[in-house]
Amino acid sequence: MPARIAVTSSGRPGSSSFCSIYKLYTQHNIDGGGALPRTLDTTYALRFGSDSALEPDEGTRSHRQYPTPPKASVCWWHLLADRGSLPGGDASWRVHPSLGGASDRDALQRALADQLIRAISVHAVPMDAEDMLLPPDQRPPGLSGHHLVLPALWDALVCNGGLSIEQLWQGLSFGPSALIDQPPEELAVGSRRWLLFDPEHTWQVSHDDEAAPMAANLALLNRDMRGRVTACGLSR
Repeated sequence: MPARIAVTSSGRPGSSSFCSIYKLYTQHNIDGGGALPRTLDTTYALRFGSDSALEPDEGTRSHRQYPTPPKASVCWWHLLADRGSLPGGDASWRVHPSLGGASDRDALQRALADQLIRAISVHAVPMDAEDMLLPPDQRPPGLSGHHLVLPALWDALVCNGGLSIEQLWQGLSFGPSALIDQPPEELAVGSRRWLLFDPEHTWQVSHDDEAAPMAANLALLNRDMRGRVTACGLSR
């Protein structure tokens, strides 16, 4: 039976369905690695994560067999966490797709380094304290913490994972732009689309941080961090 993967459409944010990678190609009469077609200006992309339909380790192996794989993205949290690395009751357990094991996380990191996965997605789902009182299996999936993405990925992938700065920025900026058919970001006089990142800045994740969202499901709560965005043109 062909491996199954999550297929998301940028034309309908948040929509997803499961279909086989085999059917995805043959349905559109693509053979030999052609690009996926566009329908009503909608770009189809493969989203990797752990799910009963497909484990990321299996999915990336299936994805590699095509000479020109379709553009794919992965949630930032799946590059960092796995089901064996989080304490019980942690707010970041409940995400969708669900977290896989350490081998799945490692497979996703390798796929990012190899450009098999082109974009890192950041999709915040803020919840209040009342939501967090629900049992984990009844709580809506999702986590918050956009200000944690660059510091956490920098530490895990650049400082400790062998990824270059250029590869990380490709996944966080240029890759996502290409995925949704937007021009690549570039510095320009008068532009507000810039940020300053200090890789040596140390701090602790807390709800009281001025950069933190007003959400109860904050990832990496109370963890010591190294690296921080110290300024951003869009916030000025």
